[in-house]
Amino acid sequence: ARAMDAFTLMQALTGSLSANTPERNAAEAALSGLDGAKGYLPCLFAVITSAEVQPAVAQAGSIYLKNLVSKHWSRGNGQQIPGGGERDARGMVVFPEEDKAAVRAGIFEALASSNNQTRGQLVNVLKKIAHYDFPAKMGGLVEQVSGALDAEVQQPERVRAAVLALHALCKNYEFKPTERRAPINEVMGATFPALATIIEKVLAFDQGGNDTLNEIVRLGCKCLWCVIHQDVPPYLQDVGVFTRWMSLTYSVIARPVPSTALAPLDADKGSVAAMPFWAAKRVAAKVMNRLFQSYGNPKTVEMHLIAGQNQENEVALARLFHDTFAVKFLELFLQVLSARTQGMLLPDRLLVEMFNFVTTALSLANTWAVLKPAVMPLVTQVLYPMLCHDAQDQELWSEDPQEFIRRSYDVMEDYSSPRVSALSLVSQLCRKRPKACLEACLEFCNQRFAAYEAGTTDAAGKDGAMYLLGSLGVHFAD
Repeated sequence: ARAMDAFTLMQALTGSLSANTPERNAAEAALSGLDGAKGYLPCLFAVITSAEVQPAVAQAGSIYLKNLVSKHWSRGNGQQIPGGGERDARGMVVFPEEDKAAVRAGIFEALASSNNQTRGQLVNVLKKIAHYDFPAKMGGLVEQVSGALDAEVQQPERVRAAVLALHALCKNYEFKPTERRAPINEVMGATFPALATIIEKVLAFDQGGNDTLNEIVRLGCKCLWCVIHQDVPPYLQDVGVFTRWMSLTYSVIARPVPSTALAPLDADKGSVAAMPFWAAKRVAAKVMNRLFQSYGNPKTVEMHLIAGQNQENEVALARLFHDTFAVKFLELFLQVLSARTQGMLLPDRLLVEMFNFVTTALSLANTWAVLKPAVMPLVTQVLYPMLCHDAQDQELWSEDPQEFIRRSYDVMEDYSSPRVSALSLVSQLCRKRPKACLEACLEFCNQRFAAYEAGTTDAAGKDGAMYLLGSLGVHFAD
């Protein structure tokens, strides 16, 4: 194998960024020729993590590392490799085990010292390595993570790195069946108590203006989402632990909005949604929506138990959720949604999660009792304005009518569109609770049409009423 020192490798990475095409091609060829060389991975890793390397070069190196790990990490498995350990029998790159071990040993500290240019790539590297090697060859990673979860949050960047690493581990188990999720339950036992303490402290003492702390809260909520996506794992089935995390999730959603995150309805939606403060609320709402759909109805969970799909302690969990948390979170979501009536912009995906939660609440007696008095204010003051043709619609229609039509009929837009979710909620209200909603919605539409004829509302108001009325057409099809 051809050896290469860190300085020469750094020069090659610098050349790969050159605007001179021959120079850039030569550097890329030199780098690709080293893929299977012994010592290449640790050397590349050292360049990325060096404080003396320019950020752009470190970023290029992190991208190379991510691509190498994604393509080649799974090969080898201790087999005898022909050709000095560079290629396998099919001519594919295989990393020597000692090189892999060096990367595994240093990946967490590299992540902890990373910057904005390299952090995302290193997270992907860790995720891919953990997919193949955790827990068999990465037993020390959980200890590193738990050691960095400082309850006092004296080093926020290091705590963020620990939560990033924890999320990478949790993400690998998000879609795995119950019988293959035992390792992540052990990880939760070792890390989630400290993680909960950190989030509690951030919520208690920070006013929401620190993006690093907001990012820690968001990542903590994402860890929770990954572990409950399929079902609630044994660690969280403990009543005390589950209640603590529900309280944390409630606090994240109920957290007062700081002045830096306040925005009017006509503000740029993308920039608001990208704020870690709002992203944390959106993930927390997503968690609650998932739990409500899975555990909101104890009778459904009991039926699954009979069919062998749920364990008995999950029925107890469903009763706890139904009796203690369903109404509490519904009242919170209605309170958050009322902010739109006061002119506050809420991110689209947060609205979608909240509308979906309210839709699920229609089917249960205890949540419907809370929702019933608020139904028509919700429809007329929150949902209906979202159905009206607004300034952003007009801008898109004026600049690109074809794109406007494409978006209007794009099925993929339906999953993230608050307008589609609002329309679906109105339709479900009138289908599942027609006595309380159907006639009232029709009367409201008639009022909007009359107001347009009288000149007291504009065409956008009539457009929203027609949109709403059209969604109710299915109820008169028979």
